[in-house]
Amino acid sequence: MRIMDYFLASRGQEIEPHFQERENYFEAYVASTNRCVARNPQEAVGGMWNEIGPLQFKFLRRQGLTPHSRMLDLGCGTLRGGRHFIRFLDPENYWGIDISPACIGAARGLVAAEGLQNKNPTLIVNQSRELKFVEFGETRFDYILAQSVFTHLPNYMVRECFENIGRVMRHGSRFFFTYFESEHYEQREPDVFAYPWTDLLELASEFGFIAHEVSNEYPHPRNQSMGCVIKRHC
Repeated sequence: MRIMDYFLASRGQEIEPHFQERENYFEAYVASTNRCVARNPQEAVGGMWNEIGPLQFKFLRRQGLTPHSRMLDLGCGTLRGGRHFIRFLDPENYWGIDISPACIGAARGLVAAEGLQNKNPTLIVNQSRELKFVEFGETRFDYILAQSVFTHLPNYMVRECFENIGRVMRHGSRFFFTYFESEHYEQREPDVFAYPWTDLLELASEFGFIAHEVSNEYPHPRNQSMGCVIKRHC
């Protein structure tokens, strides 16, 4: 069976596609997500629209987010959390990126529907399907959030993220990410992965970050854990 079929016909079953076939994996993931968005934009990125969106917002507010902060929402989806951040942040301070064109299309529609055009958010389709952050040029962010991103990424993509995310951080910037914690790296479902905190800690150290586990401050209803890395130097 092709990887596409794992998503479009058998998503959620106990199967192990060849995730080293990077392009095939993301082609399938995007196609599946686009179909979900067409059915229901609020359910396409995990549902719990009225629970997890405010949870993200309140968490980052407690972490010091202010209207003047510049924020990157990595894997912004259909703006489950983004709508709260856009409303709160000063104009042009919210940036969202996602690999699904349908998600970004729905996000732009939501911005218009909720009268947030004056906030001028930047919404980008990640056409490269890479985590090298070249789309942002010289832009730097104070806060970066990846809600339910690592949960869908194989280990080589998580490594790529840690290797490159410093490009869009300044000294003191913080990158928050959720993940499923396990004793060892594992693929739980066709598109669900889990990591030991020690693996993420080692990656953070390798690429020049200070890492903290902050799950006790983030009571996720589906038991995702939360990590934070801070850039050590410019």
